[in-house]
Amino acid sequence: MSRRITIHPFLALAAIIAIIAMLAYSIFGGHQRRDILGTWTPADDPTAPGFQCGKQGLAASVRNSTVQYTNWELSKKRLLLTGKRFDNGRVYSITDTLLIKRLNSSALSVSFNGKTMHYKKTN
Repeated sequence: MSRRITIHPFLALAAIIAIIAMLAYSIFGGHQRRDILGTWTPADDPTAPGFQCGKQGLAASVRNSTVQYTNWELSKKRLLLTGKRFDNGRVYSITDTLLIKRLNSSALSVSFNGKTMHYKKTN
């Protein structure tokens, strides 16, 4: 006794679309994630404070004694930098949310607190 399994054409189409969407996300999402890795300093002043996005979501501040980043995460078009802020002997947990306007392997433009900032990768 054998049973015949039939798949509704709509379900087959939905499965194909889901597979294509996952492939596109892994290709384009992964590309952006690799581009963010590195040390970023302001494009107009490479000696000014910046930040570093490392592997496995580790982050660090660059030339900044009042902010210590520990982790980063990409969420859609946002770069989330978490860590601690030191102010008048107090320590605050922070998450800085940077809206990504442009990102490639050597340049990053973000909006933060209504201001657009341009960074370049230094390594």
